[in-house]
Amino acid sequence: MFIFIIHAAAADSNQAKLFRPYISAVLIGITCFINIIGTASIVPAFGGAGFNPGRVLGPSIVTGDYEMKWIYVLAPAMAAVVHSSVYRMAPYSKR
Repeated sequence: MFIFIIHAAAADSNQAKLFRPYISAVLIGITCFINIIGTASIVPAFGGAGFNPGRVLGPSIVTGDYEMKWIYVLAPAMAAVVHSSVYRMAPYSKR
């Protein structure tokens, strides 16, 4: 969801007139908030979403705890593939 909103609201030149410069920042912020609150409510001991794999893997290397850290590397790659497929299939009108 986060990657999709960033691409649709900020990076797509077809949507530039509709979303930029102010609405895209608000949409990205709201999506980030929803992701953090969603992950924190699912697992109470987890303090929010780890959007940066380096931010998650750095402390794991120091502590030696690698349990379930593969998802922070694999999930963004899988999300990028799914996102690009969905975004290419989504219809849009040129203005």
